[in-house]
Amino acid sequence: IEGKYAESEILVGQYNPAQARTAIKDKMAPVAKGNLAAFRAGDTHILKLIDSVECVWKDAVEDEYFDDDSPRWYAVETNSAK
Repeated sequence: IEGKYAESEILVGQYNPAQARTAIKDKMAPVAKGNLAAFRAGDTHILKLIDSVECVWKDAVEDEYFDDDSPRWYAVETNSAK
């Protein structure tokens, strides 16, 4: 996806969001890139997305929006917008 997203919300999956992107060294490293050290409420990010979490993750997904039919994107790269 490139450009602006018209909806007010977007559901994006992140691999191990508690871990800095540069600290990810396991098999998911190729699809969990970026310079983001930590997620903080109110911060703005630049994301490189693919159209489905299932493209890269086949195991159980922690999803608090299970009753929402919106598409789930996956961030293969997350950078701070600052």
